[in-house]
Amino acid sequence: MIDNNINKYLDDKNCIGIVENVDTKKIHVCVENEAVLNTLKINDIVILAGSHADEKLIGILTKVTKKKIEYDESEEDEIINSNNYCVINIVGSFYNKYGAGKENRFKRVINTYPEINSKVYRADEMAMKLIMNAVSGNVEAGKNLKLGYFASNKDVDAILDGNRFFQRHACIVGSTGSGKSYTVANILEKAAQLPYANMIVFDLHGEYNQLSYADQIKICDEPGGLNIPLWFFNYEEIHSLFIESSEGTSTNQRAAVINYILQNKKAYIKEKMSGISEEVVTADTQFLFLQKD
Repeated sequence: MIDNNINKYLDDKNCIGIVENVDTKKIHVCVENEAVLNTLKINDIVILAGSHADEKLIGILTKVTKKKIEYDESEEDEIINSNNYCVINIVGSFYNKYGAGKENRFKRVINTYPEINSKVYRADEMAMKLIMNAVSGNVEAGKNLKLGYFASNKDVDAILDGNRFFQRHACIVGSTGSGKSYTVANILEKAAQLPYANMIVFDLHGEYNQLSYADQIKICDEPGGLNIPLWFFNYEEIHSLFIESSEGTSTNQRAAVINYILQNKKAYIKEKMSGISEEVVTADTQFLFLQKD
């Protein structure tokens, strides 16, 4: 059974060094043990002390350096020492909560920064599981959004809080062939397994039309398709469907289309919605401009 107190997993065997430099963007950590330096990897999760015992800062390792210190070239031994250090970016705060009904919390806020000479610990498997459980909102197994596992520790699941993830803006970026489409498909597959998950995906290129667990709806006038009326679009979207901007007469065509739409919308307002002044109607106002009896 995992002890929910993260302090239990912060011992000297997981200490990688001490804080040497602090600013608002990154933390420099002096790594005195070169054997430890050799084991550090980019994207390792580390833990630093917060303002009190129940608060810990969570960071990601972004740089590992062995910096040689040079002395007078006339000396027989030009290099007599080295300054080994790593750079950490703080990503949030972990809060221990004790007692019945209380849970650990992870927040993407930084209320305090570590003190100079304070110890820095690499998160082991147990500590990382505690952090991931707090990130996911302490949701029981099978009801969280599991995306995969950590590259640095394949025994630890990479988990997100689905409620927060789908309520905020996010983007997946990368070069061609880096796995963007696979990542999206993985998120869709994992989200489809959750008990309360509803998503609408606009698949413009048909990349995900083979997903068996998703209902496929095409925007078309075929049976079973999603029929979107023309008046639903704004003027820019309408003229892009009918007018080729590179044509020499495209300006006159756009003027004719916008005048036709505007006049028909005003006619509809005048006939069907007498309570609204036709003077406030524009080509983008979402009213019918073709009325079929």
